[in-house]
Amino acid sequence: MRTWIGLAVLALGVAGMGLWGSNHQATRMQARVADGAAAVGASSVHGVETKVAGRDIYVAGLADGPQEHEALLTALDAVPGRRAVHDDLIVLEVVTPFHLRAQRGAGGVTYDGVVPSEAARDTLAERIGATVAGGLPVAAGAPVGWVQAVEHGLDALDQLKTGDLSVSDQHLTLTGLAATPVEAGKAEAVLAELPEGFSAETRIDTEDDGKPLSLFVSFDGKKAVAQGKLPKGIAAGILARGSGLPGLEGEASNAQIRDDSGLWPGIAELGLAALAQLENGALAIEGVALHLSGEATPEGKVKAEALLDKLPNSVLAVSVITLFDDGAPFAMSAQLSDGTITATGKLPAELTPEALSVVAGAEWAQAYISDEDNRFTAAARAGLAALRALEDGTLEVTAEALHLSGTARTPHEAAQAEEALLALPGGIEPVVVMDFLDDGTAYAMALDYNAATGATLSGKLPAGLTPAQVSRLLGLAEVPSTATEGLIVQKAIAQEVLAALALWLPEFETLKAEISEEATVVQGLTSPGVDVELLTAALSRSLPEGATVAVNLSGDLPVAGTTRVNAATGAAEQFLDGFWLPEVMFEPSEQSCPAQSDAVLAQHRVNFVTGSARLDAGSVRAVNALASVMTACIANVGLVAELGGHTDAQGSDAANIVLSQARADAVRAALIARGVPAEALSAVGYGASQPVADNATDEGRASNRRTTVAWAAKPLSDD
Repeated sequence: MRTWIGLAVLALGVAGMGLWGSNHQATRMQARVADGAAAVGASSVHGVETKVAGRDIYVAGLADGPQEHEALLTALDAVPGRRAVHDDLIVLEVVTPFHLRAQRGAGGVTYDGVVPSEAARDTLAERIGATVAGGLPVAAGAPVGWVQAVEHGLDALDQLKTGDLSVSDQHLTLTGLAATPVEAGKAEAVLAELPEGFSAETRIDTEDDGKPLSLFVSFDGKKAVAQGKLPKGIAAGILARGSGLPGLEGEASNAQIRDDSGLWPGIAELGLAALAQLENGALAIEGVALHLSGEATPEGKVKAEALLDKLPNSVLAVSVITLFDDGAPFAMSAQLSDGTITATGKLPAELTPEALSVVAGAEWAQAYISDEDNRFTAAARAGLAALRALEDGTLEVTAEALHLSGTARTPHEAAQAEEALLALPGGIEPVVVMDFLDDGTAYAMALDYNAATGATLSGKLPAGLTPAQVSRLLGLAEVPSTATEGLIVQKAIAQEVLAALALWLPEFETLKAEISEEATVVQGLTSPGVDVELLTAALSRSLPEGATVAVNLSGDLPVAGTTRVNAATGAAEQFLDGFWLPEVMFEPSEQSCPAQSDAVLAQHRVNFVTGSARLDAGSVRAVNALASVMTACIANVGLVAELGGHTDAQGSDAANIVLSQARADAVRAALIARGVPAEALSAVGYGASQPVADNATDEGRASNRRTTVAWAAKPLSDD
């Protein structure tokens, strides 16, 4: 329509020129006719060609439809000075709708439709080929901008794998299949830039979702589960072959596109092989980016990272591999026995048995990870230091709690253990349960003695004194004991007390000694015949200063004929005539009787209070033993005996004779009291007349002060 309006305006202009030309010279008329005709031709759609001969106009070319044909002839008719118009125009058919169709398939692109001009044909030929473009007829009826719209449509079609483009007047329709949403989006973006007045409709499917190739594998140490999008023709199971992963499960899909780079399978295989080195983890591959994370042993971590180092440089590989841990908190149980600590539990990598100076038990588990905040390490070291202060014990420790139980040697060692626990990290309140081998209190022991049954110990012994030592000090067989043995070195007088008691124990029927650092108390009941007063004094002198001694004569006497073994002497005894007398263990005869009496006096001296005839506290043992020997010898052999009293040379002879006689008489009376027949005994005081040693020395004088027994088959004469 705009072309026809232009031609009408042109015709009016030419008419005006004719009026003007009538006033000019005729020679110039032909030129003006030619110019007017050329102007009309130039204004046509297809640029028709005009020629002027004389003043006749000849026009040839393509008229863009009947309307343009009529308008051109009208305009040429109006050229001033023309004589005739010769019409050689080819009138193009008006195509409605004006259309072009392009179809892309497996064999290429086919085209069907019309073009609005030769110029348009040439433009299209540059992209679809001259041959194909030449097969498209020129027609009239194209909207303004139609060629540009077609070019946009073809650009959009180029983004599709298969498709159908239809351009009809000012509307484009594009359908087909794009490889991915990316290409579909590009096609739609091109069609969004159509010339003004044009519209487009698209229906584009995609062969692939457009997401990059990917593989996501989670591995829990037992099985691997895969998801993702693999290249066309590649299965996850195939990629996992040789990786060492256990059965690969999951629903990894396959893309409809192939991996054009050829790198992707190799990337996936190396990634899966690296994942197999972990205890657990995850592998993510997207395009040419790889991310591996998880937990591994130190050896597995090295192997996994070595595999990733084999990836091509074009691959962006990131690995975050931490040392494997089962998630259980660090914990340690330790037992101290016989100086050795045996430990079990889960310990950080740096806390080896060597580092802790312990023996690893069967359930020792060395973690691969470290104690990052050092909390457990500090607790374990503090706990072990406390445990080492004990004699034996058990330690349970975590990063949050500590329990220590055991036996400390003394409170001092217990305090050392408590002090070691001061190094515990904040927030840990230790639970400590301790016994003591020695509770730190002063010793306080008790000895209970019975001549018939022996002795027992109770209480607490001083450091260094054992029940066995008590037995040896007292000269007794094994002493049963419930006493604890003290370990703290204290100023102890117990051994001195026991040594003193050992001197006089045979004189007691029962005795109880309470011995402590502060006091010694001895209470006892003596055997019959013991001089209680003298024994009390002698025992008091033997004991440490300040000891309390209470001795009484036993009133609980057995029936005659009762026998026992005296615990203090080891001798078998029989209760006769109110006394405990040793049983005769020999065959009486004239030869054996003197030997037995001499043996008794050699083992048990008969001693007296200085300057008197009073038997001292220890003489009862000798008197009892002599009574048994003499009774047997007198009764069975018919012997008689003389008891001789002897003194040292100190004092006058007369005084010594008197003293020795009194002493011999005292022994005779004691023997008679024990059942020895009086008629078979005589007593003679010899004074210092029969010395057996040098009276110039204390030792000699002590030897000379003695009692002797002389045996005879009949009573001795007065001579």
